[in-house]
Amino acid sequence: MLLGGNRDIAVRGGVVSRKRVSGDHLGRSPSSCGWDLTDMYFQYKILQMEEKVAPSEFMQLTRLTFCLMRNLLGVLSEPLRERFDVGVKELLVLRLVALGRQSPGSITDALKMPAPTVSRILNRLVSAGLLTRTLDANDHRRFQLSLTTAGGKLLEEARELISEVQARTYAHLPAGEVQQAIKILEILVKRMDKEMAELLST
Repeated sequence: MLLGGNRDIAVRGGVVSRKRVSGDHLGRSPSSCGWDLTDMYFQYKILQMEEKVAPSEFMQLTRLTFCLMRNLLGVLSEPLRERFDVGVKELLVLRLVALGRQSPGSITDALKMPAPTVSRILNRLVSAGLLTRTLDANDHRRFQLSLTTAGGKLLEEARELISEVQARTYAHLPAGEVQQAIKILEILVKRMDKEMAELLST
């Protein structure tokens, strides 16, 4: 077990899990889009430390997956910041609101992020005029989120930008290899989601 700040870092069977010192789970999943760049890089470095010599094929696969996600987020983050002054997480929140998740709680559940983190993102998006936040007519203890016209426009333009970045990133891969990679990753994500759900339920 390694110590990291106010959290214990445990490596069991090649899988890194993070728990607060008090023992409560963060409630995150490795396949969740709620994992930010810092989280993934932190775990990637732990995996490097765990196996310095002759990494197994499974460990190599894990490291490459973390590295790929880190690089993809990095490639997407800079143009999003430059063109729209938003990051990947802000964009994910806008997308979820557009898909009908209109309460802060439902956003938190979908992204598997801590509630304070989601609250800060929502505050930034409201201040930027991309979201509106109003009291729920049926329950004044709750808020309803809605995309503004500016938020909808940004979402459409950002989708075009992301498509351009993705096309450049994967253009060198033959179509057959892309389909094969998708199938393999779908199998791994499904298995990991199941294992993490079982871990967090214990």
